[in-house]
Amino acid sequence: MTPWSAEQKRTFLDDQFARQHGHFLRVHRRGDYRVIVQAGRSVGRIYCDRSGRDWTLIDILLSQEAQGKGIGSALIRWIQHSALVAGGAQLRLSVAHDNPRARKLYDQLGFFETEVGATHTKMAWNGNVSVPSEPDCCREI
Repeated sequence: MTPWSAEQKRTFLDDQFARQHGHFLRVHRRGDYRVIVQAGRSVGRIYCDRSGRDWTLIDILLSQEAQGKGIGSALIRWIQHSALVAGGAQLRLSVAHDNPRARKLYDQLGFFETEVGATHTKMAWNGNVSVPSEPDCCREI
């Protein structure tokens, strides 16, 4: 923990979010940014680039209290279903080596390794594992 005040921590986090958000928007100009809301509360965010034949799950982040409740799985299944309906060839993502929970989830959802780097593993899903016809967790607003 840093010896920063609450205001300094908030400023730092806001700056980090702005930098990361800006980077995602520059690299994936046609990507989507969505806030994940449950029971009227923001519990996370998701970035997805659906602009080409291959889709990219750029980032998914859930608050600690929202983790482990099936929200991430449902969101990814929703994206998988949407990719299939849209005729997408693959859904791609990368996972940090120090995030074994996410890696396990991606394995369970049918993703496979495409490249192993120094800090991240690139993975893809190509419809090789079936998904529910229309997950009822998610809706566009």
